[in-house]
Amino acid sequence: MKSGKQYKAWAIVIAVLLITLLPMLYGNVIAKKGGILDDTLLNLEDPFYLMDKEVKALSSRGLNTGDVVMFVIPMDKGVTGESLAYVKGFTDEVKAAFPEYGVLSLSIVPNYRDTGKEIDNRPYINNDVLALMSSSPSYTNEWKEQVKRDSGVYGVLVGRDFDYAAVSVLLPSGYDEVGVFRRTVEFLEGRKIPAWQWYLKTNIQPAEKFKGVMPAGWVVARGLMDAALIADILKLSSIGLVIVGAAFFFSLISFRQALIATSIVLICFIWVRGGLGLLQFMGIPLYERVYFLLVYTAVIVSGISFAERKFSAYNDVRAENPDLSRHEAWLKTSSVNELIIVTAVISVLNFATLYQIQIRGILEVGVLSALGILFLLALVLWFLPALHTIIGGEVKNRPGVWSDSIGHKWNKVLKSIIRFFHNRLDPHPDKPFQYKQTACLYTGITLLFLITATGLVVMDYVPWRKDNFKFLEIKTRPLEYIKDTVVYKASLLLNRPSSYGFDRLSVAVMPKGAAEGSAAVSDPEFMKRTMEFKRAVAKISGVREVTSVYDTVKLISKESYKLDMPDNRRQIHDALQTIDWDLGQGIKDQLWFESGITLFVSTAMEDTNEWTELLNEIISMGNEKFPDLRILPFGKLAVYPQADRYIREGKPINVLTSQWIVIIICAFWVAWRNRKKQSQYRMSGWRAGLVINMPFVFASSAIVIVMIAFRVPLDQATACVTALAINAAVDFGLYIAADYQTALLNGGDRRSALEYAMVGRGKVVVVDIVLNILCFAPLITSSFIPVARLGWVMIVMLIACGIGALLIMPALLPWCVQERKTGG
Repeated sequence: MKSGKQYKAWAIVIAVLLITLLPMLYGNVIAKKGGILDDTLLNLEDPFYLMDKEVKALSSRGLNTGDVVMFVIPMDKGVTGESLAYVKGFTDEVKAAFPEYGVLSLSIVPNYRDTGKEIDNRPYINNDVLALMSSSPSYTNEWKEQVKRDSGVYGVLVGRDFDYAAVSVLLPSGYDEVGVFRRTVEFLEGRKIPAWQWYLKTNIQPAEKFKGVMPAGWVVARGLMDAALIADILKLSSIGLVIVGAAFFFSLISFRQALIATSIVLICFIWVRGGLGLLQFMGIPLYERVYFLLVYTAVIVSGISFAERKFSAYNDVRAENPDLSRHEAWLKTSSVNELIIVTAVISVLNFATLYQIQIRGILEVGVLSALGILFLLALVLWFLPALHTIIGGEVKNRPGVWSDSIGHKWNKVLKSIIRFFHNRLDPHPDKPFQYKQTACLYTGITLLFLITATGLVVMDYVPWRKDNFKFLEIKTRPLEYIKDTVVYKASLLLNRPSSYGFDRLSVAVMPKGAAEGSAAVSDPEFMKRTMEFKRAVAKISGVREVTSVYDTVKLISKESYKLDMPDNRRQIHDALQTIDWDLGQGIKDQLWFESGITLFVSTAMEDTNEWTELLNEIISMGNEKFPDLRILPFGKLAVYPQADRYIREGKPINVLTSQWIVIIICAFWVAWRNRKKQSQYRMSGWRAGLVINMPFVFASSAIVIVMIAFRVPLDQATACVTALAINAAVDFGLYIAADYQTALLNGGDRRSALEYAMVGRGKVVVVDIVLNILCFAPLITSSFIPVARLGWVMIVMLIACGIGALLIMPALLPWCVQERKTGG
């Protein structure tokens, strides 16, 4: 017969399994992915956000410009009839695969020529051209000269060295980025890809008939970045969890306890993503983006800690009370619940403050990480004891069993580590306790790290520095995320000096004060000023090609009117009408509308700092030299680089807020615990709050110095590491501080309390640090530079937090002690 307590345990386990298999599994199925650049900025007053919003509003007047997907076709043998025929055939396949979008290629764009009888508007690649290429090799040079005269084609749809051709799919504003990426991949691979395979996708493998074709542009790059990183991080994190499971086993010396502890983290993974799907179902605009991997990171850090703390408390109770039932032993672990809850509250609040950076992706990391911590809290406090009550799993001393022998040796190593740190704090136990000198030493070391890190960062912004060197770079090199992929190979070709560049910026150009319906696009003066602006933009460093519909208007003007530029509205109107008829409404809406045109500025787009400088120079030059024009960079590629500014401005505020959260909560918590007993010594609440925060101060300073030394930039991924650092630093240090206070409340003094907290109870902190390091170690092997970088930055962060919790903070704990005054 099962007891009532066992029925309760079964009820909890069944409830968790039902929640996992029903709503949370459904949430995982319906969870939607979001584009990495969708609604990037939270600041609705940001100038680039406002410019983008203004251009989007022009859709009612006929402008509907979005991004572009490019297919690059290398022509290793140069221009031949065979290579041009392939471009034509591939273009036909693209048009069939994307019928709702406009497509541009050499076999679509008209080659406007005056034949003496009429204006020939057949495309650059047509059947007659292919026939001439085959019958008359000398025609190749004539064809090239025809291409060179069209600045809207030469260097854009074919390389300036005629070494590649490009087929471009023009996407309208508001397109589904994830959907377009997946359609592109399925088109190139020639197959329907099952939903589960998208979580294993790390590259695009074109079908045999498309062998050699390379997709390019940030639409496919962002999609592949997201898919490849998620696949890589899931694989490497899974390997890490297996390693952690083994380490759990040797630390706890119980296979079942290790299995339960690891399963808590896995269930939380399912709950977090399922919770995301359910929140979307309720209409809350949160999405799974590339930085979702940081949510899993937060879950791993806290999950390992919470589960390990809970089982360590149980095993301590069990060792002291071997005759208790499992349920009774779990009831006696309630004291550790308080520590887990305080740690969880601090973590949740710190992740919640990430909204201060004003970037949607980072906000979502904060919200979903906080949700993950709350899920972990529920699982560890109720599900873990319930499952263990049912299936068991005890620490047993079994001499001769290899696993137990290794486990005991492992535990000896862990204890030797904690003794090493304790000996640094109290090297002469037979002499008076010199805690003040020790506190001064390690405070000085922490201040040295803090002043060094702060000084180097401040040096980046002092007004008298003239060079552009930055100690701590704040930028993103997004192509690093997709190295060794077909898209990265396309970037290598397109970013060569004579090539188009990996993608383009879109700039809306209108005459200032143009009223709706004014047809300013047909005004010769506006066209003249726009072409002057185009030539000025082309001279900006880093710009490759600058194109607009006016390039084709000029070509038609030369062929039809023998004029370099049209000289009246009718000529411009007729040229635009011709282009509209030849290319179609879908392409026309991308290129111009009644009151203005879209200027396309191509560039390498390898570095967000260079990206931002280009945008700022375009706007600055427009304001200074073209005050009569309204110049509006717009689209995702114009808004995205502004994220660097928000990281630069928002991260310091976020760090300061996080520290005050730690200090205030810990101060109140320590003061509240003092009420329990009347002992000779007690800890000062506000001093304890400051001291418990010291591991984070030390660790964050160390991370900054390491990032500066190894030239690791601060970007959207590494900006979240400080939140993880607070999580880890507080997690490691809080338990030592709690044990130190417990020893004081039980009658200990400064020295004995330190020995109890470190030697007696500190092994659990070392286990926590080691388990986390083992979990993130596989990330270092990633072929993606940012993932490998995240792996070793996390390991450095964990080691620094561990040093702070095991050395810096304990050195200062005696300073927090106050002796009670007794009445005379």
